[in-house]
Amino acid sequence: MNDDSIIVNQVGLHLTPMEWITFRNWAKLEGGPDIDSTVAMSKIREFKVELKQAVFDLYLWQHKDADHFTARLFGLIAKADLGNRLKLALGFPIEVLAWLLWQGAPSEKEFFDNYKLK
Repeated sequence: MNDDSIIVNQVGLHLTPMEWITFRNWAKLEGGPDIDSTVAMSKIREFKVELKQAVFDLYLWQHKDADHFTARLFGLIAKADLGNRLKLALGFPIEVLAWLLWQGAPSEKEFFDNYKLK
């Protein structure tokens, strides 16, 4: 078991592998070069809140009810090729993650149900 698995097990909050990779990168931007178990729980909870907000923004974008910036951002994410999507992920990692998770979901309903939005 690696250090990342130990931290996730200690805090009891589960992330998918894609969420975990994005979380690790986001945590480094938010709190320094490393994260330990003493701050992991609050950081993961904060990350989950931000991810749920990004999923809600994605839902609003899908239903043509997002604000102008959010609509443009998700429009760019959707139209971007892989290289440009990676560039967008540098500035908006959680929004790109939400979009990727939505794209990989078996159905839109199942995706939004998973985040208790629909």
